[in-house]
Amino acid sequence: MTPAGQIQAARTELVLMHRFFARGALNLDMRATNAVPTMATDGITLWYSPAFVTTLTRAECVAVLAHEVMHCLLLHPARIGDREHERANAAMDYAINKSLVQDGFSLPAGGLVDARFDGMSWERIYTMLPDTPCAPSMGAIIFDGAKGKEVEARWGRILRASLAQGDAPAGLSRELDAGLRPRETPWYDLLLHLLETTSRGGADDLDFRRPSSRGAATGIFMPTWREQAFPPLAVAIDTSGSMSAGDLQLALGHVRAVADMLRPEVIHICCADADVAAQATILRDDETDGAIHLRGGGDTDFRPACIWAEQLYPAPRRLIYISDMAGTFPVRCEVPTVWLSTTLNATAPFGEVIYIGETP
Repeated sequence: MTPAGQIQAARTELVLMHRFFARGALNLDMRATNAVPTMATDGITLWYSPAFVTTLTRAECVAVLAHEVMHCLLLHPARIGDREHERANAAMDYAINKSLVQDGFSLPAGGLVDARFDGMSWERIYTMLPDTPCAPSMGAIIFDGAKGKEVEARWGRILRASLAQGDAPAGLSRELDAGLRPRETPWYDLLLHLLETTSRGGADDLDFRRPSSRGAATGIFMPTWREQAFPPLAVAIDTSGSMSAGDLQLALGHVRAVADMLRPEVIHICCADADVAAQATILRDDETDGAIHLRGGGDTDFRPACIWAEQLYPAPRRLIYISDMAGTFPVRCEVPTVWLSTTLNATAPFGEVIYIGETP
């Protein structure tokens, strides 16, 4: 069997026999290269050395793929930061490998396993390693700072979905919990979790009845994803006089982030102060911001934007209102509302409030 065939066969076994890893394994683009000695991933692509793959047994190949998927599920590619790369990679390997062995995976010779580090986070292990640790033998993390937040958002979603399926490797509860906690952007995980659990309704799943055309081309059975787009969302941006230019730019950035992360079928968007001053529509896969201009500057009244959202068609599943929360609220809004507040500890008479400013 060719190295590509070995990788496909190992991924199929991982998907079919280890459900926790299925979603992650199918979200990595597998590519052969001679530029890495073993395997490497940046959270988007998994590169593998054909020469290395030929040295592995079937069970070892499955284990190495699980190892690389675990790096991604634990958000390692996005969280190395300014740490020494090789040392951080080794610490991450120690944190992952013992759990994989306990879960029945057969690591190839040289995999970093040490009982001294049982139960420790990789960050703590990092502080205990020498400046020049043993180099990881099975794979490497490629950190791209420009893609850090994109990778973290993508794999945060995959991690939550994978945990919902159960069968997570034993001994990684602390690491998995850390993967769910927001880091640099406090609003990030909360918004994603809230919208995913209430809007998608479990639409993503593996479809074993429709084999993947990519897998069929290689003679290997692979399931496909059945996926429905997120339902329509409404986004209102507070452009009143109390919102600074910096706040407004932050608001636009969050609108783009919502579109990039959730990919709803349509986003209705408006600017509002005492009235709805401008509105636009962003369709799924639209790479623009809907050509909306930030108009306003008057007093803040949240009622017009709530009425606007209630009258939209197709009806939005959620209204996301970005504001400093200083204004007149309606008694209620028929569209379930999430307030993204630029003011710490702000409250609203209804809906969820998520703080999106700087962490104090």
